[in-house]
Amino acid sequence: MRSEVKQQLIQTWRKCKQAFIEYLEKLKTDIDDIIRIALATKIAMLGTTGTGKTCYTIGMQTYMQNIGVNGFRITCVNSNQASLIKERWRKIYRRRGAYRWPARTDRSVEYSFNFN
Repeated sequence: MRSEVKQQLIQTWRKCKQAFIEYLEKLKTDIDDIIRIALATKIAMLGTTGTGKTCYTIGMQTYMQNIGVNGFRITCVNSNQASLIKERWRKIYRRRGAYRWPARTDRSVEYSFNFN
């Protein structure tokens, strides 16, 4: 192989390698930004007593933990909360009639989830 062609190939490889490294660094920054946004996200559900906020949260958490959407899942941060949600889901799923639903409440409850 002629030396000029060899030098051109080496130069091209170095440029591509540098561009690839720069692309990975930008991608890492973009991913860090996405994770930071996800960590800071808070969702508030408003409604009067008995409108289904708790039932929705129980169903959403159960679905997102076990099935997920497009490869994304959520899990409870607190293991006690995870156990409570799991037990409430069992009652909703297995029982029939009015006994299946959680009791109405007028207090606020905060749930913390990990986005995976």
